Amino acid sequence: MAAGILSGNELPERWQRRRSTTAYRRKHDRVAARERAEALEWILDTRADGPFAFGSVCGALGIDAVRIRKQVNQNGK
Repeated sequence: MAAGILSGNELPERWQRRRSTTAYRRKHDRVAARERAEALEWILDTRADGPFAFGSVCGALGIDAVRIRKQVNQNGK
């Protein structure tokens, strides 16, 4: 190994923790982004008609699904 260059196992502990925390945040951000995309797809899907479709759930709860979809679209822009 060249002088002055450290491998991953030789890094000071605080740097290893920082690298680990950064990797966790990146993974968490990817998971959160995927979950947001799935939720948005569920809300905006107007063709689904099963018991757990967004429109069906809103209907059972007495919520205006069209109004919610409009709000979601406005906030997403």
